[in-house]
Amino acid sequence: MHPVAPEPPRPERGRTAGERPREVSEAQQAVETAPTWTARAIAALNPRFLLSQADGYPVGIKQFLQFCLVLVYPAWLFCVLLYWPLWVIGKVLEGILWVLFWPVRAAFSGRR
Repeated sequence: MHPVAPEPPRPERGRTAGERPREVSEAQQAVETAPTWTARAIAALNPRFLLSQADGYPVGIKQFLQFCLVLVYPAWLFCVLLYWPLWVIGKVLEGILWVLFWPVRAAFSGRR
């Protein structure tokens, strides 16, 4: 009598986007797991992070996207180093003004 060979497992159906694990590069993971906003900004300045934005595309499109991202890198540095901290300061000032002008907003909210 011949030994019975184990049958291969049944093929699984395709997984939906919610069931598939996230495909995150090391550079993107470094930005996401950074403990502070300064560490995130420093990790985002790494050219590998910017080039990892083209991951997941076919080879020809990926090369073209990476070429475009290399051309955009100086503007990316400007936005991360200068624009983003200025935006944060603006949001803080907006919050301060929101609190300071609360009595004015409260007085005029009943007059509609």
